[in-house]
Amino acid sequence: MNSRKVALYSIVIGAYVAISIALGAFSFGMIQVRIAEVFVLLCLIKLEYTIPLTVACLVTNIIGISMGINFPLDFIFGTLATLLSCLTAYYFRNKLWLNLPILSLLMPCIFNGIIIGLEIAYYGEVFNFATFALNGAFVFLGEFISCVILGCLLYKPFLSIYHKFMQED
Repeated sequence: MNSRKVALYSIVIGAYVAISIALGAFSFGMIQVRIAEVFVLLCLIKLEYTIPLTVACLVTNIIGISMGINFPLDFIFGTLATLLSCLTAYYFRNKLWLNLPILSLLMPCIFNGIIIGLEIAYYGEVFNFATFALNGAFVFLGEFISCVILGCLLYKPFLSIYHKFMQED
């Protein structure tokens, strides 16, 4: 791996973690809008960005657990949701609707809604389908704001900046 790629991965990891921790309560819990999830846009360009985004989510979740604002097993389940989101976002990257990768950007909403919704329901006082559905819907909504809405707004400018950056040596 060349030094440019290591630097780029480090920037992605650092930015994801810094944004998530800086926004604290918005990034964790039942109602979460983890703005850093918009970095899933990177996976629409290259599958290899799955690695730094998964590592970034792992680091963020471990920090959240150590701060007492995250569930104990989120470093496993939250990281799994991000890994699956990145892989499927890449898979659907060419399926555009209104010239936007909406299906790809829905992947974090779906995986986090299901996986984190189950996790939150498990750690709640009552575990049943209703608590899972409610928690999953809140997580889905937060991911929808950060990935679909913000992702669609940033998609074209992001691609332009990324391609310009990657062409310069």
